[in-house]
Amino acid sequence: MSYVSENTVTTIDVTDPLYCNPNDVVSTLKITPILTEVEKYIPWKRGMQLALSSKRKLGFVTGAVEKSKRDNVIIEAWLAANSLVISWILQNVSEPIKMAILYTQSAKEIWKLLKGKYLVSNGARKYKLNKDSYECNPNRKPVTDYYIQLRTEICAFLDAMQKHKEDARLFQFLNGLDKTFGIEECNTAYVTPAKCG
Repeated sequence: MSYVSENTVTTIDVTDPLYCNPNDVVSTLKITPILTEVEKYIPWKRGMQLALSSKRKLGFVTGAVEKSKRDNVIIEAWLAANSLVISWILQNVSEPIKMAILYTQSAKEIWKLLKGKYLVSNGARKYKLNKDSYECNPNRKPVTDYYIQLRTEICAFLDAMQKHKEDARLFQFLNGLDKTFGIEECNTAYVTPAKCG
């Protein structure tokens, strides 16, 4: 697809994540079941990742496809593709969740909000995951079902533990800052933490 802008031609290849196929409408990406307040986040997230990847749009939620600052045509293409991804996410969540994320500007930010809400690393969540994994009984269900359920619960528990470790490292770093740093520096560090090695 080619666009003409101020005597220059901008081409977006059909394999580019910015390319929106005319057949890619809101109803073309449907995950079952949709994310609700009681549904498990991990299977929904995996379904969305697979579906978005098949449309070459996963980079919009991971942050790999960033908004350009150099070309108005590319910016417009990014806005269109980002809006399409947001529409797909909105179609695959319950009404209360939809109302909570409806006015968020980027698919990446929505993805981060949903992860923060459903993949929390608090004690109650860890206890529930631990309890659920012990309640799985292979005698009452086929071994494959038992394995899949146990693996999903363990992965969720490990993700929660990793988040807890990252938070602990961040707090350790912030606590070690010299008192000459003000509250603004601490807030900035907390909002955009760097990955600790």
